[in-house]
Amino acid sequence: MSESKDDEMIILPSLMSYRDKAFHGFVPPPAGTIEVKAAGRRKRRLATGAVASVALIGLSAFLLIQAAPRSEGPPVAAWPSPTVPEWEARANQIEGIVNFRASGTQLSQDHTWGPLTYDQSPPVGGKHSPVWQQCMGNTYDAPIASEHAVHSLEHGAVWLAYRSELPAAEVDILKNKIKGKQYTFMAPYDGLETKVSLQAWGYQLKVDDVNDSRIDDFISLLAKNTSLEPEASCASGNTATGTTPLTEQQALERFRTG
Repeated sequence: MSESKDDEMIILPSLMSYRDKAFHGFVPPPAGTIEVKAAGRRKRRLATGAVASVALIGLSAFLLIQAAPRSEGPPVAAWPSPTVPEWEARANQIEGIVNFRASGTQLSQDHTWGPLTYDQSPPVGGKHSPVWQQCMGNTYDAPIASEHAVHSLEHGAVWLAYRSELPAAEVDILKNKIKGKQYTFMAPYDGLETKVSLQAWGYQLKVDDVNDSRIDDFISLLAKNTSLEPEASCASGNTATGTTPLTEQQALERFRTG
């Protein structure tokens, strides 16, 4: 293996080396050259030693200053500590938001077929169907399966659930908040105690006014940002309504290609 220039050793010629080379036909340098070079080397060593001494004195003074007692004064800024992402810090300031991630709630990412039960209503995460609900700004006019919706949350989607008997005019207001926005979808939800419930993976906000500005804040801050699979898409997926999730056989038949 070849050596780099940094690894090479540079050897200054000695008188003996000149003699050896002369023996093999090398012509010795003029008289006095060796002495002149030796004197030069001595001067360089002395200069280097002086520089090193000055540096050592400077370092010692610095260490003494650091060790000396400090007088009272303005606090010295500490090295920046790790902080939460800006979107998360702002989301946590939304009045009424529940951050299940911060509370240590365990939300499994396992995939499983068939109906599932959840601790929250609507759910904010947990086991879910291998098939997600399409979340490209979709507005579903009938309830959807939570098992598909939770998979969409895993992809980073915001699920806007609204009370099933909500007047059409108020539903239209909500549709305008979702329409055309990727990583969002909405659908009626039976048994909802408030007019609107917003879900992202590990977050929930329930409000009783469709014009509440917190709805827009939740969507803008949490859509896509809460993804546990940053590159996961909201396209494709299930677009059917109904609260019973697809079986494996149904999914194979529905999404079979070729």
